[in-house]
Amino acid sequence: MRLSLFILSLTIFASCADKKEEWLKSYAQTKCAYSRETENIKADSVKTIAPLINEKTQLQDQLQKITAPFEERIKGFNEGMKEAQRDYMKEYRKAEEAQSERYGHRNTPAYEKKLSSLENIKATKISALQNKIAKVKEEMEANSDFKNLNEKIKLLEDKINSSLTVISEKHKPTIDSLQELLNTENSNFKRMQSEMETVEKKQFELKRDSIRVNPCN
Repeated sequence: MRLSLFILSLTIFASCADKKEEWLKSYAQTKCAYSRETENIKADSVKTIAPLINEKTQLQDQLQKITAPFEERIKGFNEGMKEAQRDYMKEYRKAEEAQSERYGHRNTPAYEKKLSSLENIKATKISALQNKIAKVKEEMEANSDFKNLNEKIKLLEDKINSSLTVISEKHKPTIDSLQELLNTENSNFKRMQSEMETVEKKQFELKRDSIRVNPCN
């Protein structure tokens, strides 16, 4: 009787060991296939997309040379707006200190008129500079080289997006199929783990993680 139980225990142990090895082998094959298909996607992207991106970068460099003078003028006007704000704050503090010395925290019509005048001066300066910025932008956007390069860049971006779609659709059936297999194998892994003792469970998990790191080894 004891011999029979011992033999039965060995049979069950061997069966469990076989199931684990079978799962690990299947999981490694699927993960390897998924990894290789991912590399195929990268290879297709490098082959098809990289030249387009390089061309786009070159066009953007050309565009930058054209826009640089306009951007420099706009930068100067933006600095002018900051200066107008600084001037306003400087005069505001002076008026506030003078008012405080004479009247404390009480406002007077003259003080309020002074602040209103400062606000108007600042607003006038900033509005004039904003109009200048708008005109510079209009001038830049009307530039024939600017328009031509922007159109070329837009066409390249459309081509890049179209190529990415083609690559994605080409590999999607394989990727989706492999992902479905992985989902099933992950479910089986959890089910098998639930039937294991703590030490065995940890060993099984370590083997699984090793495959994840190097699926094709």
